[in-house]
Amino acid sequence: MNAAPNAEKHRRRRLWRLAAGIALVEGVVVALSSDISRWTVAALAAAALVLYATGRSTRWQTGREILWVFAVSQTLAVVIAALAHFFSWLAYAAVALLALVVLVLLVLDRRS
Repeated sequence: MNAAPNAEKHRRRRLWRLAAGIALVEGVVVALSSDISRWTVAALAAAALVLYATGRSTRWQTGREILWVFAVSQTLAVVIAALAHFFSWLAYAAVALLALVVLVLLVLDRRS
């Protein structure tokens, strides 16, 4: 039995969980704070996407993973911030859904 596919699956799940957790925290802070604007989140997301696009061909696996998590978490945070702007109740639902996803991933991870 080859353990590599299981390790790869676990690594991907861990990266998604990390990105979702960061987006969840950032989404809550942006939704509840008047000090951090949605434009700040959008600028961070744009920077993250540019960094990921330029750095994804690097040979350093950890660097690619860091850039991927940064880009995904910031993109998810922009979605939450946009939802907060247009549909504040929907933003809270998105945060709750992300929290539920993170919780499920944590519970599933605990079992394995």
